[in-house]
Amino acid sequence: MDFLDQIAAYKTVPAGGAASAYAATLGIGLLYKVLLFELNRAELSSEKQESLRTAKTEIERLFLNLKKIVHQDPVCYEKFSGALRSETKTAGKRAFLDVMTCSMNVIDYSVQGLDWIAQLRKVSSIRLAAHLKVSAELLAAAIAGTAHVARENLKPIKSKEKRQSYLANLDGLYERAMTRKKEVMETI
Repeated sequence: MDFLDQIAAYKTVPAGGAASAYAATLGIGLLYKVLLFELNRAELSSEKQESLRTAKTEIERLFLNLKKIVHQDPVCYEKFSGALRSETKTAGKRAFLDVMTCSMNVIDYSVQGLDWIAQLRKVSSIRLAAHLKVSAELLAAAIAGTAHVARENLKPIKSKEKRQSYLANLDGLYERAMTRKKEVMETI
């Protein structure tokens, strides 16, 4: 069963977190495609080729990291869900940190992807602009979806102050990411 069939299946996981990571992976994958087309243009200067090779290494890293998260997120969520039913506080804290780390990494990698879109737009063909826009939209959707999942995962925190602190940090991160997406879209 492929990932899309797994998402649609009547099972608790994979679900929203993995779907958001998948959307980010699609966005980075499309960005990588644009990069490959640019690297294969005959008229590129050696300076631009070197710059694009650096981008290629970094975008490959993002792609591979996000692919891992697509598979890690369901595991983290099941541990977190199990820890909520458990009496063990230490296991619960560890599971909470793991599930939140997955979410924060998806957001962070998606923002990095937006930054790479802005960089590639400076050197890419106008014919590839639509692909960059789609990539940015997929990354923004991943950020928004991940923020929704993370907010839900914060609900079990008993301390109102801690929960509010996490929410404030998450909301600030989300707003900065959406501002970055808007800035990037204006340059394409």
